[in-house]
Amino acid sequence: MERFAIGPVVIGSTVLWQTLNVRVNPGIQRLVQSAQRVDTAFAGAIKQLPMLSFDTHAIAKAIGAIGFVGENAATVDVYFRALEHGGTFQAGAKHVKVTLYDTLGILRRIRANQWAEATASFDVIGVFNGTQAPIAIATEQSLPAYTAANIEKFTVGPALLDAVPLDNIQSFELDTGIREVADGQDGGLYARFAAIHERQPIIRATTFDSSVLDTIGEGGSSQDDATFFLRGLTNKGEPVADTTAGHISIVAAESHVTVSDMGETTTIEVRPVHDGTNDLLSITAAQAISSET
Repeated sequence: MERFAIGPVVIGSTVLWQTLNVRVNPGIQRLVQSAQRVDTAFAGAIKQLPMLSFDTHAIAKAIGAIGFVGENAATVDVYFRALEHGGTFQAGAKHVKVTLYDTLGILRRIRANQWAEATASFDVIGVFNGTQAPIAIATEQSLPAYTAANIEKFTVGPALLDAVPLDNIQSFELDTGIREVADGQDGGLYARFAAIHERQPIIRATTFDSSVLDTIGEGGSSQDDATFFLRGLTNKGEPVADTTAGHISIVAAESHVTVSDMGETTTIEVRPVHDGTNDLLSITAAQAISSET
């Protein structure tokens, strides 16, 4: 009997060992018809659009590989580690590798909560490049090198609206609002083209500070540089100091901000708006937390 567990995801030269909820779907869509019979008379594939979905706590590394603008990586590899009967994991070339080709990588969301580690979620679509099928599987593979020092952890951090601190942030969620297209041609099975068609991101954060309504305004307000931080954590120590460049900043240069709900906690909603010059949303690693917070 063979048994496998999830392993790392490799995007170009970036190796993500901190993966969870990894799912590979070959993405086969079939036509099934009975053709006026009781029983099925036809079942055949008409479309195949492979999709990889995964979550990771290594947000800085993952954003470096697949940012808010998406990423067209030539290959994305997903490993499944072979378990050893009576032991742990097998050594050597015993593992399975699934490869997606000519990919479109998409950041779907980032979530963070007080006293919990932050998580980012990604999707990767495989596309036919005219030669190589968009998905392939290989057995008896060796795993990438593992470096314990590369482990990353983040949690929720403070926030600013146009340099005015938002106090007592308890949770943060970015939904990138990305809508992609993937198109085929000439009756072919595979998609030949994939792109981001639309981005309508929204940021939601909660706070215990009900007075935030006074800062934002009852009818909402236009805000410059709505900034949210993910606080970096250290192995065997306290969280990274504010003045150390070990945090992640998420900044909307222009946005419309509202309070959507007030109760035991207050929910803030930020809708980034493109100003024609700056990025709609910028996500940057290795940042210090502003002293204004």
